[in-house]
Amino acid sequence: MFKIKTMNVFSKKRKTRDKKTNAINRGIREEKRIAKRRGCKHVGGPGQPDFICPNGTTGEVKARKTKVTQPELKKYGQNGIGEVHSEAGFTRQAVDYRNRYRPNMTLFQGRKSI
Repeated sequence: MFKIKTMNVFSKKRKTRDKKTNAINRGIREEKRIAKRRGCKHVGGPGQPDFICPNGTTGEVKARKTKVTQPELKKYGQNGIGEVHSEAGFTRQAVDYRNRYRPNMTLFQGRKSI
């Protein structure tokens, strides 16, 4: 006659996350982690460097799966960025550009300086 619904009190409802939001948060977490490791202050935001060190060095963090290219590195150099950290690394053209035109810009892949 009547159906009684039973509820499983031990089941947990899974939370779904938006992939775009998750990627953005992952990038911000990486920026903060590197800034803390370098002893710098995290700034972030559009048009600003990701971190500023006490000695005045500014840095940019790229937490993505694609490598940093030469045009991107050129833009960072024109904006006065002194350090670029990338999880995926840098293209050959980007490293050649840095060696020729921006020798005092430091490139990091993970913890390794290139």
